[in-house]
Formats: sequence, C-alpha cells, structure tokens
Amino acid sequence: MRPRQILVLLVTCFVGVTCAAGDNKSSPLTEQHRIELIRTFNADLVYIRTQFPMGKTGLTLKGGKVSPNGEALSRLLAMWGPSVKPGDRALITQFVLKNDRIHLEINGGPVKKTKWYQHVTVGVGGAGGTPGGPPGDPINNPRGSYVDLVFEHHIPDLTVEQVKQMLWPVFDFDSKSAVDAYLESVPPKVKEAIKNHQVLVGMNREMVIYAKGRPEKKIREKDGETEYEDWIYGEPPHDVDFVRVGTSARRGFRPGCRGPGDSRGNHEGRWRKGRAHRKRS
Repeated sequence: MRPRQILVLLVTCFVGVTCAAGDNKSSPLTEQHRIELIRTFNADLVYIRTQFPMGKTGLTLKGGKVSPNGEALSRLLAMWGPSVKPGDRALITQFVLKNDRIHLEINGGPVKKTKWYQHVTVGVGGAGGTPGGPPGDPINNPRGSYVDLVFEHHIPDLTVEQVKQMLWPVFDFDSKSAVDAYLESVPPKVKEAIKNHQVLVGMNREMVIYAKGRPEKKIREKDGETEYEDWIYGEPPHDVDFVRVGTSARRGFRPGCRGPGDSRGNHEGRWRKGRAHRKRS
C-alpha cells in the first residue's frame, strides 16, 4: 500500500504544479509589470528587422508570425511605400496596452497627430496662416507605422525581456549598429557574404550596398522593357567589379579592366549575360 500511496501523492503534486503554471501563464498583467513595460518601451530606440508599410495598415504579430506578409505585404509596400526597412533605426513614439494587444507606433505612427496650435489661425494684415504648416502640407504627412502584438483574450503577465523576445521578428533591441541589425535579418549565406564583402547572384540593392558599399560609378541601361543599373567598383589599372542591379544582382569581374570613359583606348566597361566585355564607342 505504501508505494501506491507515494505514486498517488506524486501524481497529485505534478497536477498541482501544472495547474499553477497554467494559471500563472493566463493570469492578467500585473500593475508592476505594466509600469515597467511602459517605462522601458515608450520612447525607446530600436533597429528594424522587417519592412513596415506606410499607410493606415501596419503589422500584426501573433504567435510569432507577422502579417501581412508575402504578396499582401508587397502590395502594401508598392501602394504606399516603405515606412522603415531592415537595418533602419526607429523611435517607439507610442506604447499602448489595451485589451488583448500591445500597440506600438514607430516614428509618429501612420496618422499625423495635430498639435493644439495647428487649430489656431494667425492673421497679419489680412493674411492668415497656421503655425507649423497646414495639415495638408507635405512636410506634415505621416511616415510612421505600427505593430500590434496580439494575445488570446487578454495580455498575460509578462516581463520586459519576454516582450522583447516576442517582438524579435520585427524589432532588434540588442544590436549596436545598423549593420549588426541588418545582418541579423538576412539568411546565413547572405550574412556570411556581406561580412566577406562578396556579392551573390540574387542579392537586392541593400544587400549589395552592405557588402560592397555605394559604387563609385553607375550606368543606367535598358534591356528590352527591363531597366537596370551597372554598379562599378574600383578604378583601372586595379581590379574592377561590375554588378548589375535590377530586381536582383549579377556580378562580373575583370582584373585591371578599364572603366567607363577611360581615355586610354576610349573603351566602356559593360556587364552583359553574366560576363564583362568592352564595347568600343
């Protein structure tokens, strides 16, 4: 009987601990943690890990997944433009705890907040004006965005570090520079190439810039209906890299290749169909 009693006692203790852990996980946010979250995140500077669209539709983060994404996000970016992109630094300008979500606005949010003095018209000699510019002035157009961290039913009791981990898909709180933040947002193969200052086929413009820097020269060209640029790194008689940048990157290389406009022979460097060749002008 004694071993059986011990087994029953252990099972009872295990069930009790499991229930207590479940209650703690679903317990609402305490006042102490609420104050700590507001003090930490309000007006905090972060690095961005994903693209945020401008416009009234921001991002939603639930269960570790960001939406909209894929084609839906691409459509928003094409329609309204990006508010911020990976590697950018942004300021959290509003932090709101409400019902089942934490609402964080960056760089002023998607809607321009008017100041009290913008409702006042000042007139001198029959001419009137609004301090700070009229609401429709392009300088007052909002360029911020937001993310909603959504939970089931209500915001559970969370510490600052737990919230930072949940926001990791969109915000980087730990990187010391824009380069560090950007490297954390790209695949490992691309990350290694950028560190080694190498260009891979398929890189976008930002990846090329992080890997090689901004080019000394650019040549804009058109292949049928497709527009692209040849980015040229280096000067003859030293090695010259040609990177064709359109929707993705392609790379050419020629040791000591003469660059565009070179007076010795009047040749132009070109990158066509995966290889560098010279075109006599």
